[in-house]
Amino acid sequence: MYITRASIPRNLRRCIVGCGGPHRASKESSSSIARRFFSERKATGPERRRRFYVHVDVVSCPPVWEERKKPNKDNKSMQESPISAGVDNTDSASGVVRGGDKQQQSQMLQLRVPGSNEPLENELKWFTIRLDERPLKTPLGHPLAVPSENLAYALAAEWNCQVVDVINPTQMPLMTLVATSIDQTAQATEFYQNNILRYLRTDTVCYWADPMEERSIHRRQQSAWKDVHAWITAWSGGYAPGVAMGHAESMLMAKQKQLPHPPELQQACHNVVHSLDAWHLTALHAMTIETKSMLLALFLLLGKSGSIKDVDAAMEAARVEEEFNISNWGLVEGQHDYDRLNASIQLHAAMLLKDCLAADNFSS
Repeated sequence: MYITRASIPRNLRRCIVGCGGPHRASKESSSSIARRFFSERKATGPERRRRFYVHVDVVSCPPVWEERKKPNKDNKSMQESPISAGVDNTDSASGVVRGGDKQQQSQMLQLRVPGSNEPLENELKWFTIRLDERPLKTPLGHPLAVPSENLAYALAAEWNCQVVDVINPTQMPLMTLVATSIDQTAQATEFYQNNILRYLRTDTVCYWADPMEERSIHRRQQSAWKDVHAWITAWSGGYAPGVAMGHAESMLMAKQKQLPHPPELQQACHNVVHSLDAWHLTALHAMTIETKSMLLALFLLLGKSGSIKDVDAAMEAARVEEEFNISNWGLVEGQHDYDRLNASIQLHAAMLLKDCLAADNFSS
């Protein structure tokens, strides 16, 4: 098969012209053009694939809402974020932009102790990341400022690990969460709150296998979930989560009816979700989406003790049924191993966001 000038895409046509012009292209097959084009690109690869910045550092800065008020006359004074999308169920990934009033955004970005409606008494210190001395912005153009020095250095480490000119967002899960907090959660707060609360009605850790017919998986569930149920019961004032028990077919029917949680427990969950700032709401949302369990996510965010606070134990608790099937039927490469890795990355990133904020501002 041969190609003509008219059949070559315009952007590729310019590259081919630089390699010898359209007349040369018209006498070659498409495969030979592709081989020659990419081989010549590879020859100059080391020069072209260096990242577009050299130095990464952390400096103090004003809060996000104060930076927004400043007119930016020189567009070059801020480094545009090359990340146009996040990963895994964040609105940054899908490019969703929702409006919101500026007052709500500033209130949501003010750090609060999880579970408390009151802002911190001590004055927060804010930090930003600079690429070659240019402060970084979020994908939607907001100043990237975080209320934690530890968090800022963790973000800087993600940027410093990028080695080529094509930024890979999947290698920057913490940056994705922070950008989502500023760009999306602070603006579309109600959407994130409702999305978390809807998981309470079909919470993963509340569907138990029949102890008589499926003893093996029931034992695993009991081992992985008992600490979660005990903590939730104590935290809500003695109201245990509603559960459904039975074999696989009955579970499908139970999920359609939704779980019979006590009203007091539902109200407690509603109150704590609506008390969170944008940072912790984003972390809770990421944990909930990844584990398919709001109760498990709350335990990770608010719990003070328990072996499941270890992220690996939390991941196992969220994947009891999957791991049981793997132990019986074997692991499918490219699916089960990818799911494990992705779950580990997302949960570790959300926990790191929470731990960095706590270490700098309200750790005991």
